[in-house]
Amino acid sequence: MTNIKRVVRQIASEKKSEEKFLKHQKLGLYLTPHAIMGYHNIIHFVIMGSRGRGKSVISLDAPFAAKKKYGNENVKIYYFRVSDLSIKAMLANKGKQAVDPILIHKYDLELTTKNQILYNRGEPLIEFYPLVSAAKVGKGVNMYDADFLNNRPINPKTGKPIKRFIFIIIDEFLMAEGVEKRTVGEPVEQFKIYLENILRDQERLDYDAVRVFYLANAVSECATFMGSLFNYIPTPGDFGIKKLTRKHCVVWNVPNSEAYIEKRKKSYTSDVFDYENDPNYTNIVKRDLELIKPKSTRIHKVSMVIMFSKYPQDWFCVYDGKYIREYRKECVNKSLYVAMIRHLDVVYNQELAKTIFEMYDARAFKYCDIISQARFGAKMKVLKNK
Repeated sequence: MTNIKRVVRQIASEKKSEEKFLKHQKLGLYLTPHAIMGYHNIIHFVIMGSRGRGKSVISLDAPFAAKKKYGNENVKIYYFRVSDLSIKAMLANKGKQAVDPILIHKYDLELTTKNQILYNRGEPLIEFYPLVSAAKVGKGVNMYDADFLNNRPINPKTGKPIKRFIFIIIDEFLMAEGVEKRTVGEPVEQFKIYLENILRDQERLDYDAVRVFYLANAVSECATFMGSLFNYIPTPGDFGIKKLTRKHCVVWNVPNSEAYIEKRKKSYTSDVFDYENDPNYTNIVKRDLELIKPKSTRIHKVSMVIMFSKYPQDWFCVYDGKYIREYRKECVNKSLYVAMIRHLDVVYNQELAKTIFEMYDARAFKYCDIISQARFGAKMKVLKNK
């Protein structure tokens, strides 16, 4: 009898939590997915909002709803975070930290875990991966299934292929400065390895089969990720939804509602945290566009090619002694190549590499575009942390 009472109390508590969540959602405390999920022909959804706004909830609500409608076997969910430790923390205690209780109650989930997979009633629900494992994945772990989207089973009622979906979620993709800095590497490049491994050359279908959610508190480091992938960084204070048509991307920079601000001010931590200025709560993205070259300024001659690896995608051209742009197969004399690490195909000059670092720290370089600024900065940070 005691067990029955405990179950009844738990169900009542979960129902009360869900009702409270929905009430707060209407008040503007939590996000609602309706603002962005109506977009079609969109693959990438960037959601930037302060802590505690429900970003993780709405990103998982969509794939869970798809599983419920189309069948568990027809929906794949991949979830990424930066480190192994953060993945282990989410999957600890049968994955209770991985899914919000609101969703557990809404979809009547019964969670268990094995290795890096979260199960619901014995069926795979979500696969979790740390970005730091990307190198291992790139060496032969095949996550791509060509038949999953291309050879879908036929629905006997309609005579049409059953819809299948792939959802990819990357949460808190940039770690705070100084935390595991020697092992994290470059998150943007790591994530791209995973995307390649999951999707390969999968062609777009006639419905929205693939959706990628990028979740972040609006911290300044977010600029590197967005600049590298989408060549776009929101203007500070420019809240709302921005559609990047060419990138098949929607960026939702969520403003803090009055209800959210008042709730924070009444919290126990209001005397400790600086809610007025902390970017994790103010949701203002800091960025430095003073170093972006004006469009009216022309570049003329390559002064050097800075190499971070043997591969051209990791090279940057310096024009006229200061303007940096991603390498675009420019024909340059080998004597102008500068290796930032040893064992490349050119002579490594430690003093010259040191000079590049000093110029970077002194803000002596300018950049031809946001992507070049974001990617070059990311490469320099990785080297600095080694």
